[in-house]
Amino acid sequence: MRFRLNWREAQSTDRTALQDFDCAPEAPRDHRRRPLPHPCEWAARVNAGIHELKPPIGDGCLLLGEDDDGLAAVALVYWAGREGARYFVKAAAIAVELRRQGQGYGAEALETALETAADHGFGLGCSIVRVTGWVHVDNTRSRAVCSSARLAPDGDVPEEGYEEWSVELELPAEYVVDRR
Repeated sequence: MRFRLNWREAQSTDRTALQDFDCAPEAPRDHRRRPLPHPCEWAARVNAGIHELKPPIGDGCLLLGEDDDGLAAVALVYWAGREGARYFVKAAAIAVELRRQGQGYGAEALETALETAADHGFGLGCSIVRVTGWVHVDNTRSRAVCSSARLAPDGDVPEEGYEEWSVELELPAEYVVDRR
């Protein structure tokens, strides 16, 4: 995949940009301007979570995709541990700024997250990196992006309305260096 965004790891100076980043519209309001339930609660939760991030991320990696107009996409992965030659990574958030949705940046963010996870796990000498993430069953865009990036549904998770999606990335044996 040829990337159109410039990707880099988030720094502490990116906090304001993350607080201004919106991947979901505001919740509708009633006639008294009180917020009503959000029609895409999963997107609102991701949005709120991104606003609370404080880079750098100690047990993972927060990646920012930028274009000429600023922050366009976010990819967040957490290192979840190792079992023998297998390394586990949790894809916690893949989000595209509201005005830039529909331009393929979600696929680019996920591919960046997968490459980062693979680099990290393989750098530790692992031959397999398993990446998992939760996707809301009504989030058709994320389901399509995950499917096109080789992730497949693994089943339901404890939180109602979500499924776990995963992929195992394998590195050819001649590239694996055992650093255990």
